[in-house]
Amino acid sequence: MSNKLESKGERRSYRRLHITTLILLLVAPLIIISANDSTEPNAEAYYNRGLEKTKLGDYAAAVSNFDEAIRLDPDYAEAYYNRGRVKTSLSEYAGAIADFDAVIRLEPVFAIAYIEGRPAVEESSVLASDPVAERHNLHDIKGIAQALT
Repeated sequence: MSNKLESKGERRSYRRLHITTLILLLVAPLIIISANDSTEPNAEAYYNRGLEKTKLGDYAAAVSNFDEAIRLDPDYAEAYYNRGRVKTSLSEYAGAIADFDAVIRLEPVFAIAYIEGRPAVEESSVLASDPVAERHNLHDIKGIAQALT
């Protein structure tokens, strides 16, 4: 009689084990999927990569990472600022000026953007009568940058 009880008890244990295993097999993929969602790169991750690429002198990759940070967070003033600095280094003055203009629009007290924008404005050949210059108020930025330095 005791063998039958032990075998019934063992059967219950095995059933519990099987049920627990089944539940884990069904739930584990859901946990993994939700964990993967939370590890998707965000704007800050791309921004930090852009900073690292800038330090390494890989300016094209830096711009690409800042582009992605801005795509994910269009109000990321620091990403515009650093992309503007990199574009200035690449002599892409119109793009740099547009980025510094975005920084000023987003964070009017970010005075360094006025100063950093100055070399791009001075080096740019678009100032004379270019509609881009007028659209970005480059003449005003140049005057503000000069007043701040």
